[in-house]
Amino acid sequence: MSKLFRGLKNTKSFYDGICMFTKSRKIEDHLEALRKTLDILRDNKLHVKLSKFVFCADEIPCLGDFAGRNGAQMDPDNVQTIKDWPVPRTQEELQSFLDLTGYVRRFCPDYASLASNMFTCSRF
Repeated sequence: MSKLFRGLKNTKSFYDGICMFTKSRKIEDHLEALRKTLDILRDNKLHVKLSKFVFCADEIPCLGDFAGRNGAQMDPDNVQTIKDWPVPRTQEELQSFLDLTGYVRRFCPDYASLASNMFTCSRF
């Protein structure tokens, strides 16, 4: 599906989902990008569920995170899950924690250095 939207800078597809966005706050720009996206869907006989649409939002849920004008941000619920995680007491618990936090590395520039001692401990 990503090939269909390759020419549209405001539309990205992920698996079976589509995110369409504009940096502009002008409704006309948003509607034009939406029209182009819907035209491609129609021309390729693809259907969407209106109930899954979010229109003119500053931020939308996307692949477990939130995407918006300021880029991708972690879902606050996921942040809270990490904060509330009990201190690992075994190697298996430590590995579970590292698995949970692995996706954080794109939001945390120092993740590798912060987690390096934990990775070392998880190998013994």
